[in-house]
Amino acid sequence: MAGRDIIKTPVAIETVFYFAPPKSWSQKQKTMALGGELWAISKWMGDVDNLLKQVLEICTGVVFEDDIQVVEATSERHYSKNEGTLVNILDLGKI
Repeated sequence: MAGRDIIKTPVAIETVFYFAPPKSWSQKQKTMALGGELWAISKWMGDVDNLLKQVLEICTGVVFEDDIQVVEATSERHYSKNEGTLVNILDLGKI
């Protein structure tokens, strides 16, 4: 992380994964998905635990020393027009 030291204390991590609705869906289904009326459940998205593992691997050695430092984790999947991943990390050693 530019300008920041690697965290060496316990951390909490929150991840939110955003996926576009399938192109094959009807406009009604897409509208419902983007309006939060449909859960983001689909095999093509990947299991939320595997998505979280990928984020932890990316953060190891960059944000924190080792993923063993993660003592709390929450993850969510949602439909969105804008695909992406939101990651919030809280250094529990500073609270």
